[in-house]
Amino acid sequence: MPWAIIKSILARLFPAAFKRKLARTMTMPATVSITPSHGNGRPGAKQVPYITFEAIVGRNSTFHLLTSEQMDEIGGVEYRALNALLWIVPIVCSFISVLLLTHLEISFLVSYLDSTSLICDHCYIHLPAPVATCFPE
Repeated sequence: MPWAIIKSILARLFPAAFKRKLARTMTMPATVSITPSHGNGRPGAKQVPYITFEAIVGRNSTFHLLTSEQMDEIGGVEYRALNALLWIVPIVCSFISVLLLTHLEISFLVSYLDSTSLICDHCYIHLPAPVATCFPE
């Protein structure tokens, strides 16, 4: 019953015409034309700086009607992107792993010092147990 009330309120707030219009405007085009950014491209085409020719890109990023030279250029762009990822991903992963390892080391050190430390009565300094025995009271 509460769901029916909520549904009727939402139906009044958002009429069916709005839903149809929203559904019509949210669809993606089947193909996208891309042009180089340094040339005069067609109006409505997406300009990109990494290619030197006009191309039509379909679903799942498939390029249509390319020559062998254009395929080699696209392959070069992908190679440069993968080469950049080859450096970026290990650097980021090693940075995160160093952060995690230092966090673990510091937390283990703090827990060890808390469990084995003695407090001097006159100086309020936490000293590890072997060091505290060097200072007789």
